Amino acid sequence: MLLINIIGERLNFLKERLPENKRIFLFFSACVFPIHLWAIVQFLREIPSYILWLDCFEIFSVFSYTQAIALLESILTFLIFLSIALIFPKKLLLDHFPSQISLVLFLTVILIIIYHSFGTLFLVEGINKLIIVFIFMGYLCIILLPSVLKLDLNRFDSIIMKLLENLSVLSSLYLIISVICSTFTIFRIIVTQINWL
Repeated sequence: MLLINIIGERLNFLKERLPENKRIFLFFSACVFPIHLWAIVQFLREIPSYILWLDCFEIFSVFSYTQAIALLESILTFLIFLSIALIFPKKLLLDHFPSQISLVLFLTVILIIIYHSFGTLFLVEGINKLIIVFIFMGYLCIILLPSVLKLDLNRFDSIIMKLLENLSVLSSLYLIISVICSTFTIFRIIVTQINWL
């Protein structure tokens, strides 16, 4: 009975701290979209070399691996950013959580893409620490500044939520592709292991 009460209290705590289910799903679609899009772009960049060395089945296998990893990255990113809702005070994020955190997520992905594409620019001595400080300050401003200044974020929130609703269709398609590819990848790993025995 004590265990049931403790679990009930924890679930009530989570229900109070987290936004409604629709907003959580929209935020998850915000995690899925850029990660999967970047994985597909990276895969397509490598297609010319794959065609020279691999057959169609192996190319599909490589694509399946990239989508399985993208799904794992999306889930981990979602959980990491969702934990922000549990760390920050309730009044700072509950009303505008998906819009604020989605903006942080998109900025993070853009920075990772820039770093991945132009990584040599970041090798200059001392610039890495400066960039990290600016990124961290930008994140704090996005999350904390509206609440501190008591800004009305309703218009901003409605624009971001509309964007997330539009992206959720494409993100759902990416999720279906990822689940199929992940199933194929797991099946292929199991078959390979059985063949080795």
